Amino acid sequence: MAKYFVKLSSEIDNILLRDGSTTLQGYKVEDIKLANDSDTPESVKAFHNNDAEYEEYFEGENNNPKGKSAFIGGYYIPSLNKFTNVNTFPSWKLDSTDLIYGPSEPWPLIDSSMTENDQYIVIWDEDNLRLTRARLNEDLSVVEPKQIQVYNTSTTTWENL
Repeated sequence: MAKYFVKLSSEIDNILLRDGSTTLQGYKVEDIKLANDSDTPESVKAFHNNDAEYEEYFEGENNNPKGKSAFIGGYYIPSLNKFTNVNTFPSWKLDSTDLIYGPSEPWPLIDSSMTENDQYIVIWDEDNLRLTRARLNEDLSVVEPKQIQVYNTSTTTWENL
């Protein structure tokens, strides 16, 4: 069996959380290396002959004591000994409970309940900083003409655009 090691950036970044006032410090994940079972972070560093720091990563969520999957472009949070996913949009912030990026408060996290049993595709509109969704056909193509709805944070309901 093989081990994985995550190559970390040498600079620590302050990561703003969804509450808008708290930060966590983390190292950006630059690469993921495959190594032997006997390898350690030090042996991987010596093999690659660089000054980078490496953190062991266990493939598969159930085997990973450091949280969910590591992603190139995500972060390793030393204080929690866990990895984050990748921040997809500049306006999104990190949720401190599950270490997944999402829209800043008061936006809910985008999850499967918002798709109403896969009847909709939910899309973040970065230009207007809002959630939109479109109805899907049975083959998962968007219904034409598009039936776009916008999420209203005040009423926590979807409204037709």
